[in-house]
Amino acid sequence: ADSGEWQERVSVDAALAKRALGGPSGAARLALERDTGARVVLPGETPGPDGRSPVANRGEALVVGATADRAAAGRAVFESLVREALEARSTPHTHFVGVPLDADALVDAARAFRAECLARANSAGSPPPMPEFAEPGRLRLAFFELKLCSDDARRAATRAMANATIAVETLLTRLERETGTRAVSFSLRGVDVDGDGRLVLEMDAGDDDARLASVGECFAAAFAEADVFVSSSFGNDAIEKEKGLNVELARWPTSRATGATAFETPNDAERVRRVFRDEARDFGRFEVKEVRLSKSREFDVALGGYFKCVQSVSLK
Repeated sequence: ADSGEWQERVSVDAALAKRALGGPSGAARLALERDTGARVVLPGETPGPDGRSPVANRGEALVVGATADRAAAGRAVFESLVREALEARSTPHTHFVGVPLDADALVDAARAFRAECLARANSAGSPPPMPEFAEPGRLRLAFFELKLCSDDARRAATRAMANATIAVETLLTRLERETGTRAVSFSLRGVDVDGDGRLVLEMDAGDDDARLASVGECFAAAFAEADVFVSSSFGNDAIEKEKGLNVELARWPTSRATGATAFETPNDAERVRRVFRDEARDFGRFEVKEVRLSKSREFDVALGGYFKCVQSVSLK
């Protein structure tokens, strides 16, 4: 740098970097500086003497040292802290890859189900769904969830979507040749509660669902090759064949102990399951028109409140 110091660049968002460095106390940041002789300049700061002047760049941090060795040592420690923070269950997923569920019939059925059965579950002493899943338009079928907390990770994800396009087209062409149709559809029948504290609509087992799972596997393979999975994502086993795919209808409150969305005790999960165990109603059959990389916590009002799409792959 102009100052004569050495700088190592690390692609990471400010929120994750601050979490990795010990939160408001900055304990890990102080330890890194003490042990390596380097200092970390977070996104939104400058490497100047005060180290705190705002700059436009938000997607990378700098590790600065008096020598190249000190900067490299600081970067190694910092990257290890970032990875640990990224894999923590309390770090939320930022994006997911899945199918948009904008069918009016499904939205209407979900709204009716909420009115009838979620009220019954709450009266049985179970916790209510989280507010962001209170709108039926925010149903989601997710193949897998992602933590894209850096510019590098977001670029890798968009490349993975592009690569998946080729794999999906090859798959659909083969299916059309073998069966006479390339259509991908699925049906939903029944309700369950999984161990992660989600109320889900279950898919019927059958050839159509296997076809949908094969499409999901194309995306999982592309994202695995792009190396954007972390241990707390679904990873290479994104499509769990023995469990199958399902549609998330609601999610229970965040655990105070772990920061993750789950039940506080096994008894909580079993109590809620008893309420929904015999719900075998039919929610309809739907054709998949596209698969999207979407933001988990941002919604596009112009599209009726559905998850904000970053990139999509058409199956038509």
